[in-house]
Amino acid sequence: MKSLIILVFCAVVVSADLASERLKLKKHQTECETKLGEPKNMLEKMAKGEDLGDMEKAGKMALCINTEMGQMNENGEMIPEKFKEHVDNLTENLIENMRKRMIDGCGKKHGSTAEEAAMNFVRCMTNVLPHASPSDFTEN
Repeated sequence: MKSLIILVFCAVVVSADLASERLKLKKHQTECETKLGEPKNMLEKMAKGEDLGDMEKAGKMALCINTEMGQMNENGEMIPEKFKEHVDNLTENLIENMRKRMIDGCGKKHGSTAEEAAMNFVRCMTNVLPHASPSDFTEN
């Protein structure tokens, strides 16, 4: 019974950290929407595979969100320690190899402009997360 209580407590703590990180993302997305306008709900649209419309505007939105989160500078370059912290907060219940895939695959600038780099970063993160298998969430 004590083990079950401890397990439930740990799940609530992990869930709270993930929820907190998602709330930060949503907050910064809303701030950037106020500042830039379109596209609205970009992160949700990307996660659903929906069309974002004007990719230049989407790139500006992605750059705004990522700089507000502190994980990317205005030139589209990742800030490694802040990015790692973000990945750790998003993936606290994932085993190390999933984190490594995110950090290695998404942790470097890919693009010739800051906006292009920001869009490629968001694409990378949304591509890596859906590929998480059930075994990524358990220790073997």
